Amino acid sequence: MNSKGLHIRLKVVFLLAIVVAIGMPAVSYSVELGVNLYGLSYHLDRRDVTGYRFNERNPGIGATFTIHEKLRSRYYFEAGIMEDSYRRAAKYVTFGYGYRIYKGLSIGALCGIYDSRSVAESAVVVAAPKLAYRYRDVELHLVHLPEFPGINPYPSFALYATLYVWGQSLD
Repeated sequence: MNSKGLHIRLKVVFLLAIVVAIGMPAVSYSVELGVNLYGLSYHLDRRDVTGYRFNERNPGIGATFTIHEKLRSRYYFEAGIMEDSYRRAAKYVTFGYGYRIYKGLSIGALCGIYDSRSVAESAVVVAAPKLAYRYRDVELHLVHLPEFPGINPYPSFALYATLYVWGQSLD
């Protein structure tokens, strides 16, 4: 998939998210928009097979759009661009689910499209488990990027923050 095709898909996903959010009844959910600030990763294998030491500072920016939240469940879209572990640009768009297990602590998963020439020649579909902790308008996320044969041979963890700038959570 070329870069132009991925940009078009990202725009379509966010447009669909907005349409879904507007079409849902307002009494049972909240809509929120957050800014994602990317920054850190940790690789279980410190180097790749060629001896390259992974970059574990991954600056970038993105957005989170909550489309439905009710009781302990939350559904959302995320997209962003960041510097990957090989110091190249990486882009992604995902659909996520989170389940609040205690106060601000939640577990969940992300599934979507990840595009980085460090990983594959074209965009790939990925899934990843996630742990998050939210306090007021700030949420910290820890995502495990497991080993995927043929896609990601190096399992890692990523840490990033979301600052919610619009809307209100049901919490």
